[in-house]
Amino acid sequence: MSDLPPSAVDDDRYLPGHLGALTAYLPPELVEAVLAETGRLQQRMRLLPSRCGVYFVLALCLFPHLGMALVWEKLAHAWGPRAPRPTSAALRQLRARLGPAPLRALFEVLAVPLAPPSTPGVGYRGLRTVAFDGCHSLHAPDTADNRAWLGRVRTRLGWAGYPALNVMTLVDTGTRGLLGPSIGENRRQCDERDLARTLLHRLTTGMLVLLDRGFDTNDFLAQVHATGADVLVRMTIRRTPRANTVLPDGSFLSTFGTLTVRVVQARFTLAGPDGEILTHDYRLATTLLDPVRHPAADIARLYHERWEIETGYREIRATTRAGRPLRSGHRAGLEQELWAMLICHQLLRMAITDALTGRDPDRGCYTAALEAARASITTGPLTEDCPNPVHHAAQRHQLPPRRARISARRVKHPTSRYIASDRSLPRPRASTPVIELHVTIQPPPAPPPVTPPVRSPGCCGLDLRVELKVYVRGMSTLRISQLAERSGVPASTLRFYETAGLLPAERTTSGYRQYGPDAVERLAFISSSKLLGLALEDIRDLLDVRDAGVCAAVRERMVPLVADRIADADRRSAELAAFSARLAEVHRQLSGPAPSGGCGPDCGCTTPDGRPQAAGRVLIALSPTRIQDAAEEPWREAPVACTLAGAELGERTAQWRALTAQATSREQIADGVRLAFPSTPQLASELAALAAAEQDCCAFFDFTLNLAPTHLTLTVRAPEVAGPLLADLFGATA
Repeated sequence: MSDLPPSAVDDDRYLPGHLGALTAYLPPELVEAVLAETGRLQQRMRLLPSRCGVYFVLALCLFPHLGMALVWEKLAHAWGPRAPRPTSAALRQLRARLGPAPLRALFEVLAVPLAPPSTPGVGYRGLRTVAFDGCHSLHAPDTADNRAWLGRVRTRLGWAGYPALNVMTLVDTGTRGLLGPSIGENRRQCDERDLARTLLHRLTTGMLVLLDRGFDTNDFLAQVHATGADVLVRMTIRRTPRANTVLPDGSFLSTFGTLTVRVVQARFTLAGPDGEILTHDYRLATTLLDPVRHPAADIARLYHERWEIETGYREIRATTRAGRPLRSGHRAGLEQELWAMLICHQLLRMAITDALTGRDPDRGCYTAALEAARASITTGPLTEDCPNPVHHAAQRHQLPPRRARISARRVKHPTSRYIASDRSLPRPRASTPVIELHVTIQPPPAPPPVTPPVRSPGCCGLDLRVELKVYVRGMSTLRISQLAERSGVPASTLRFYETAGLLPAERTTSGYRQYGPDAVERLAFISSSKLLGLALEDIRDLLDVRDAGVCAAVRERMVPLVADRIADADRRSAELAAFSARLAEVHRQLSGPAPSGGCGPDCGCTTPDGRPQAAGRVLIALSPTRIQDAAEEPWREAPVACTLAGAELGERTAQWRALTAQATSREQIADGVRLAFPSTPQLASELAALAAAEQDCCAFFDFTLNLAPTHLTLTVRAPEVAGPLLADLFGATA
């Protein structure tokens, strides 16, 4: 730094406080005002003033592939040898001195709509279209501080290498500009709707909020509508709205709690270049109740605009950051980087929107604008008469009008937490042009008949009333949530039954499970067989015979199985009778007069018959009720069946997940998984109590808890057929 002339200390021309062409949207005066407001303005003139620190953090986000020293060289390039040359340590101290507060305040100033709703492609009939959605693919370095704040990400193949930020944003879908973000903590402990509620104050009258499935709860929709904004949301399959009033365009009015909505059930029919016809159904609900001003077909087409928020996220994480994780190893640094990254995206979107005045901002090429902004960093601030290179790049590299295309939704990242797509779905795997697109509004569904449960016993002596709501045949197909609700069997159990070959399910064009009208009776048969103690393999064989439709064949197959269970029950009964007799004898001996003094070999407390044992080796039997050959493992032969259901099963699952989240390591072993925990008495007690309770309802699990001075080890094993349940509860590979 010694080459900087003393006169330059008070001369702003020698200080690299700029962001190239984007400085026009973030002038130094605004930065100085925000620094003063947040109390981060330097108290004395420094060679690295706070204003330079703000621009430096922003430049770090534009060059995620470069180290801090190289980014500073780009900022100071226009000043040549006169500019300071700080070390990396000095730059880290500059970032620490700033903190995240100035960057957050700057974003609040910039988080405004970038174009009026009348701009082409920005609004819908005078309404500004905005959208909520979460982003969970911004990764942070794997440090202890980051893991403590963000937790760890569980994927299909195990634990991910990097923690991920939990970010919720409100985006103007017409310009892809940001109207407000909210940063959450560990995703497992923070619901997306709760994060979205922190942004509701940014909604105003004249906005139309586009929401994905999962945001369609009654209370959340009512809170959004209370802000004065209108809503267009895609409904989950759990929603079965009742048609109160059918409108002329085929939509109908319904009620979500206290909110009156209009439901649009649309079927999209697409024709590809090879003549293949594909269909896809959407079920939407909106507070735009006028079918004349807002026809149902227009509402259905408008919902596609919600995907602009996904494109905006891709611009940030894939185009700007090229998939790289953030730099900081602690929370304050991550928040600072995140706010700076959102500011850079907002500045680029502001420049693109200004460059395409009167045209659809979607036509601007984000990549071209980003590269122009990066190149302008080395030239220094622009003069007033110099054209903005970002404007020139956005105007020169305009994208063609968007084509209608279709492709299968599939996961490309090998460690994604989302399940991979089913290749059997009819959607093409490659992006395919759509030659024709038709929207058909489906009529409202007929109300389901109210049919009482079947109370008579079923065939083969099985009682079909086993904690199931059995409905008559002839009903329509069911989604997994509908089947779970009507049968009382959790959705996770239904998925396990499908994996075990007990409950087949077809797949819709969207990949959802779809069950036939006999699924409820089939579940009743499975549950009744489980209560008889039959193994899943035997139940699968019985179902194959049952599918043939001959009751006599099912009875013939069940007779030897039930006979085996009777013999097993008799054997266990004899063992219990012998054990009870032994307890009675011990109780009789202990009830007699006690010898004087302490316990000895002839007191009757430690020998079964009260007589001293012979000299020599002493064999001590532990847990006599579990004496068995070392080669025998009864958990392998136990039926894979759980006696819990409904709320009890959900509560037990939540208890296990809360405990396993505290595991410090997880190791796959033969037939199971081994988890290590911190060595605390409280945690050991909780693990032991929960393992004992689990064995009461799931005898096919085998638990071993080892206590050491430095750690606890819980080993869980289960038969191969119970692999999905083992993975769901303990994180093992199914």
